[in-house]
Amino acid sequence: MIERGAIAFRQEFYEPPTVSQQIVDDVTSYLGEYRFEVPEFEYKLGIERGRIVDPNTGDLMTSKAAKAIEIRRKDGLRVSREEAELEGLIRIEEQLKDNPLGTVIWLSPPGPSDEGYGKYGFGYVGRRNGNLLEMTAIRLENPEMIDFNRATRALWGEVGHQSPEDLLRSPKVLNIDAAGVKEFIHGVFEIKESAGNTVFRRALDKMQGAIVAFAGIQDRQERQKALYVLENLAIELKARYQRGEENLVYMTDRGGYSLAAFMGREDYTARPPLVAGSCGSSGRSESNDIFKSIGLFSDSLSISNQEGFTCPECGYEAHGPIGNTCPGCGLTKEAYAKKAGVEVCA
Repeated sequence: MIERGAIAFRQEFYEPPTVSQQIVDDVTSYLGEYRFEVPEFEYKLGIERGRIVDPNTGDLMTSKAAKAIEIRRKDGLRVSREEAELEGLIRIEEQLKDNPLGTVIWLSPPGPSDEGYGKYGFGYVGRRNGNLLEMTAIRLENPEMIDFNRATRALWGEVGHQSPEDLLRSPKVLNIDAAGVKEFIHGVFEIKESAGNTVFRRALDKMQGAIVAFAGIQDRQERQKALYVLENLAIELKARYQRGEENLVYMTDRGGYSLAAFMGREDYTARPPLVAGSCGSSGRSESNDIFKSIGLFSDSLSISNQEGFTCPECGYEAHGPIGNTCPGCGLTKEAYAKKAGVEVCA
């Protein structure tokens, strides 16, 4: 999806020279959704030459979405949802070109529970501000398709969506007040109390140093171990703050919240409880899978004995057959042949 980190966390994606701030942003988003269940999360995306990009790296979001599809296919998983999300991203870009000051509205119903998706969806609302797309992800608890159809009928007069994929490929950019859309969403859907945001902010203050340290780890096994530490710390802090115990002194406080203080402790490096989310279970495969929303769509992509491809138009890289069309920008072999006299996307 278009939110940062609402992607489950594939730590293998973070190989040099991944920007450290990208890792910090994505892990923060992951913890906010999967461990703190925050009702709202604000984030920013970049806009360059009419394309939506990761603000830290400049990577096209469509390329990241296409990589997510590639990885799921490699893992033998269904990709219909991810394909719909890619279509949705492309439609947002197209609509922003025609209406650059409009409000982006993207509704995301829950995915199938048998693939580890949680019983919640998201409403994404935002506007362009210069070269940034400032978005708010609103978490929608236990929504049904009828709820989403009621929302689309009221907001832009459209009904009849039969599946989550129908909605994911149909975002809108409308001349409507963004604050009004957020208020409408709060009135139509079930949303948790805002106290969850306060707990998250308090915990984030304590964990910020550990998260920054995590971003600097290069060894994959150590990185996975450190991710478990962050998740277990998040679980502990959430419980403490919800019980009103933030002023008590715990063992963890005496060691500070430096990551190194917990890396040698089995109780913090143990695998945390699994939790379902917007991008599948937190424990899918050998690693957790974050931000879908974004940037974490790869499995290191070191796939052997497969055909490689780099699109000359958008820079999308694939490691395996992709057919006649680039997943990143839609460029066809024929179109490029006419333009440059060579074949591409074979």
